[in-house]
Amino acid sequence: MIWVKKHGEVLAACDESILDEIFEEGELCMQVKKSFYAEELVDESGFRELLRESDNINIIGKEAVRIAVEEGLVKATKSIEAVPYAIIIKI
Repeated sequence: MIWVKKHGEVLAACDESILDEIFEEGELCMQVKKSFYAEELVDESGFRELLRESDNINIIGKEAVRIAVEEGLVKATKSIEAVPYAIIIKI
């Protein structure tokens, strides 16, 4: 399951299991805040639909990023503490 939240034009999404976690590596810090990522919990098919509809997407987590890769939206990702993340802007 994936947590999602719409912020106007931005879709924020994270794996259910990493909500409220903080990941740090070197000078990088990623906070997976409930206030930013969590409004609705969706299954994989619901998340795929939201990905297709959204033009500006912020995602973190192995499951969420895997789905974005399968949808052809991401070719390479960055990771922090082995947790992949991506920012997608469709032009």
